[in-house]
Amino acid sequence: MLACFLLIGIPGWLSICIGFISSWRFKRREQTETVRAEAVFTGYKKVRRKSGMYSVKDTYQPILRYMADARQYNVTSSYYHEQPRLTPGDTVVIFYDPNKPQRIRLEEESAEGCAGLVRLGILLLLFAAVLSVIAYIIVFR
Repeated sequence: MLACFLLIGIPGWLSICIGFISSWRFKRREQTETVRAEAVFTGYKKVRRKSGMYSVKDTYQPILRYMADARQYNVTSSYYHEQPRLTPGDTVVIFYDPNKPQRIRLEEESAEGCAGLVRLGILLLLFAAVLSVIAYIIVFR
């Protein structure tokens, strides 16, 4: 019972901690090492990605235009969507490296990754608790 909780609960706690630490680090880096800017969405680059052992699906990388140091940049983000959700002309918040302005990160990109780790950790903890209760009922019935 305890082993069951520890085997699944510890990775759950680690996932939650890593998610919160990563979120804190992203926020700190965004405040100190990057410049916040608005970019205009101009279109998508369609990329086929492997989605399992045998399947391939289309994903979409946003192409963005923004100004940095009085120069205009057109950059394809490394972040991708499984479904197109922006329309040309939409503005999005980005962060760019002032030393390499063509290196960008979308604001939503950093938030989603960290939140996913926290959600995974919570699910693992819930699963561990349910298994522990079931094991307790079976052992002490």
